[in-house]
Amino acid sequence: MKIESHVLTLDDLILQKTNRDILTAEIQNIPNLLLVGMSGEGKTTIAKCLINKHDTEFKFYNASAARGIDVLRDEIYGFATRKSFVGKKKIIVLDEFDNTTNEFQMALRSFVDTYSKNVLFILTANYIQRILPEIQDRFKILNFSSDRGPEIIEQLRKKFTGMLDERKIKYTDEAILSYIKAPTSIRNKVSELLICVDDNNNFVGYIDTTGVDEFINIIKTRDFNKIKSFFSKYGKFPPVALYNAMFSSFMIDDTVSTSALIKAVDVIKRHYVDATNYSDRMLIFINCLLQLCAIDYNTEEII
Repeated sequence: MKIESHVLTLDDLILQKTNRDILTAEIQNIPNLLLVGMSGEGKTTIAKCLINKHDTEFKFYNASAARGIDVLRDEIYGFATRKSFVGKKKIIVLDEFDNTTNEFQMALRSFVDTYSKNVLFILTANYIQRILPEIQDRFKILNFSSDRGPEIIEQLRKKFTGMLDERKIKYTDEAILSYIKAPTSIRNKVSELLICVDDNNNFVGYIDTTGVDEFINIIKTRDFNKIKSFFSKYGKFPPVALYNAMFSSFMIDDTVSTSALIKAVDVIKRHYVDATNYSDRMLIFINCLLQLCAIDYNTEEII
């Protein structure tokens, strides 16, 4: 039995050797697992890869939604006690387990004690401090922190240079290393790699767009000195990175009226398309800023 996953096997994942050795063992030799780390570090994907690797019966729950005692009694109990159709150890995944109640966690404890011979339990969590010690003691904890040791750095370097080489994009070792060490998740690094390519087909490394959060206030106040400074700092960014950050700053601002948001998104979208198709990117960016300044952001109801 398979579960949909964009990553096919554990071989495709970025893992420390000690964690890989545990995860690639035969299913009967894998301990119950508590996978801990921030969002985007691959915890849920690992659980799905284990399901696909062992091709066994499984139950996959988002524990944030399915955290009532009834789920344990009515669903997990029945699944755990029923004889396997394929003669293998079953798998139960409780994703986002740190969002469950203490009552739920204590009830699961007895299930783990009783059924671990027949079931491999896999929990994922962002915050281990939300997991009761009684649960932690019964699981092998694999911590997928955002710290990048030499082993992980080398795997990421090979993955990213391979992606860039395949597309004949030029890069330097310094740019690759700055990107690997950036304070973003592995998932974001993989998905946003090609955002960081300039007009000359050069990979420029990590692009820090955190200052773009100030962008919307600059536009709303029409402070042209600040707009000029913003343009000087961000105007040379690759279009995808720049316009995505500008778009995000509007989407998270709850002081913008509905009609103003629609107009602003349309302006950003049109200028993004122009910036990716025409060479005079700086002029296009200036025009985008001026058109955004012309919008009245305060006349309608607040969304």
